[in-house]
Amino acid sequence: MSFRKLLLVSLVLAPAAHAADDLTFGANIWANFKYNHPAGAAKTAGFDLDRAYFKANYKFSDAWFAKTTTEISRHDGTSATKNLGVYVKNAYIQNKGMWTNGVMDFGLRQNSYVTYFYNFTGTRWLGLGLADTMKYIKTDDNGVAFSGDCMDKSVDYSLVIHNGLEGTTLAVTDDKLAVSGTVQYHLTKELGLLVDDTLSTAGGTNVISAALLAEVSMVKLAGEFTVATRPNSTADAPIAFGGTANVAFTDDYGLYGKFFTGTTAGKVYLGSSSQLSVGPTMSIVKGKVNTALVYDASMPTTGDASWDVRWQWAANF
Repeated sequence: MSFRKLLLVSLVLAPAAHAADDLTFGANIWANFKYNHPAGAAKTAGFDLDRAYFKANYKFSDAWFAKTTTEISRHDGTSATKNLGVYVKNAYIQNKGMWTNGVMDFGLRQNSYVTYFYNFTGTRWLGLGLADTMKYIKTDDNGVAFSGDCMDKSVDYSLVIHNGLEGTTLAVTDDKLAVSGTVQYHLTKELGLLVDDTLSTAGGTNVISAALLAEVSMVKLAGEFTVATRPNSTADAPIAFGGTANVAFTDDYGLYGKFFTGTTAGKVYLGSSSQLSVGPTMSIVKGKVNTALVYDASMPTTGDASWDVRWQWAANF
């Protein structure tokens, strides 16, 4: 059955099968117009749909829930020459209250580090964070997660057993399971520390990602660091670091920026280049419709830089 038919059947049958208060829907749409100036290649310009998320959540009781997110995107790349596809991003069963302030998720869910990071910066629609850019860990994976908060909400934690690191940029093969532990410690009202440690049970590959989160007045800053160690590999351990900034001059106008780079044994690792993004942002309908004009550059250690300018839009409902 095609996605269009499946969606139609779902919309027709859902009201008859469930009470309206128990079934909720939501969506996010990100689109842009981009002028692309690649080094040594023809310049291009055009419109593109970055991705769209369609969410459906069902409440069985005060403790049990089912949550799904369907994604429409060019999953195997960002080039406008690749066809859009429909994918299951998240689909899991959730329990709240199994222990004090605790949540259990079972199924396909988003990585806890990525969730905490974007919840703080609010910049996912503008660009990827370091963990997403490097892809040492999976953004989404099947598994079981135990999360919550403690110490009067000064600590958020998550422990996840999931399918491992196969399919990441670390080229881990024959992976079995991995364990990820994530802690977000609110040192003060303005300062926090986010740390994730992911260990593969197959080959001992270990990935540590960390971010120092600071919010002062109208400025949100996130300095990130990630490193991977591979005891069964002779390759250098990848290291990357950088920062993301989200500045709100007013309720409607702001500025976004990020810079990533990396080294291994003295060599730049991040695709042999550093990445820069910067541009003004604007809220059209607060919390619902946003736009930005962003300059992106990929700067190699040798040769010319590739860059683009994109007019980015986001809608949430």
